[in-house]
Amino acid sequence: MLGFLISVIFVICSLTACGTYADDECKIPDICPHISYCFNTKDGYYCQCPEGFTPSQNGTIKFTDGSIKCIDVDECKSSTPLCGSNASCRNAPGSYSCECDRGFSGRNCKDINECNMIPLVCGSNASCKNEIGGYRCECHDGFINSGNSTGHCSDETKGNPDIANFTTHLNEIKQQSLSDIKNNQTQKAADALSNFLNVIAASNKSAGQKSELGGLYLHAVEDVLLALPGSSEKLVKRNQSADNLDLQWLQIPPNYTVEHNIESLQTSGNTLDINLTSIVKDNTQGGTTVGFASYTGLESVLSAKFLQNSQNNASPRMNSQIVTVVIGQKKNQNLSQPINITFQHNQIKGERETVQCVYWKHEGNYSSWSTEGCKEVHSNPTHTVCSLTHLSSFALIMATDESQIKDDSTLQMITYIFLSIALVCLCLAILTFVLCVSVHKGNTALHLHLSLCLFMANLLFLVGVGVSKTENKLI
Repeated sequence: MLGFLISVIFVICSLTACGTYADDECKIPDICPHISYCFNTKDGYYCQCPEGFTPSQNGTIKFTDGSIKCIDVDECKSSTPLCGSNASCRNAPGSYSCECDRGFSGRNCKDINECNMIPLVCGSNASCKNEIGGYRCECHDGFINSGNSTGHCSDETKGNPDIANFTTHLNEIKQQSLSDIKNNQTQKAADALSNFLNVIAASNKSAGQKSELGGLYLHAVEDVLLALPGSSEKLVKRNQSADNLDLQWLQIPPNYTVEHNIESLQTSGNTLDINLTSIVKDNTQGGTTVGFASYTGLESVLSAKFLQNSQNNASPRMNSQIVTVVIGQKKNQNLSQPINITFQHNQIKGERETVQCVYWKHEGNYSSWSTEGCKEVHSNPTHTVCSLTHLSSFALIMATDESQIKDDSTLQMITYIFLSIALVCLCLAILTFVLCVSVHKGNTALHLHLSLCLFMANLLFLVGVGVSKTENKLI
């Protein structure tokens, strides 16, 4: 009797379970693959991957095939940026997250003002200037850094007691040069300034300290150029040269009637083109002077390492002398009409190189090369023309175009592959002509020698005579 009851209960439970599964297949364990959802329908069921996953079989959204799996979708590979320009995308199973780049924070990855942080990021000897994604420290007077825009500033006289002496000596030379200019002794002033440039270049100071002295030197020369006599009865060009300093200036008389709109000044192979009409129109103080100076060797002191926003892989380098332009009694002023400077390259410009027209931007005790207000107009292997909208000291910086190098590397790899195939084929041909007696005929020797010549020519080209040694190498 007990056995009968157990049998009846088992049958009833089986029928109940069968009916349940027949009504809702989704209750059958593992009927859909892991992660996916099961949806019951009137006629059966179907499986579907959740958001953030995709079926392993392309073009399938609803499926009943148990071999199909749900694969995570990498949202970070989407053609549309999901995190904006100031954040990085991090993929996660079924989703993704955005991590703000360094210097940004918050839900929308806004710029962090590091200058408001405690303790002070620049220390007590500098002022903090916030920038997008970072900051810059500007040393207070009497303090100096080593060229690092975010480094702390130290007393410029500690460990280098003669730094202050350099500055004092430069001021003395400037005052004496101003006196010499007043007494019409321009050669004496040029010699003194030229000698001090030699002192800066030969000193054992750090690159940052030399750059600080170089910036002060440029300001001293600008002050001397501004003191050049401006009164004359007619349009006059004058020049003065020293060891590594070349000066030329143009004296424009009061109420001058412009005959030639463009006037040029030349120093050490560099040319300044100015619009006389614009200068006369802007000048309300009678006669005026346009000063133009070129320095030999100063480009090694104020090197391309001080270029703002430079990329390490671009390898920027100076490829011109540094020049200074002043007009009238002002310096570093904006111009109503741009001026053009034609720079003579120190070295021939290569096909893979790009040029940048820059000026020496002085900000507190930290200075650098900047491209603001400077634009390249024309460039060839030996000269570059720059258009400038303000007065200052200018130069030309050159860098290798990395994109062209990558393209050339691909072409070079293809060349190597096909040359290698050609060498193998020529080698087989040579062995055939030498070892196979059956092919020996009257013209076999001619074919053998031709194959040998082609083999040697391709081999020499492959090892570098033709591929990597035919271009101009710039140091």
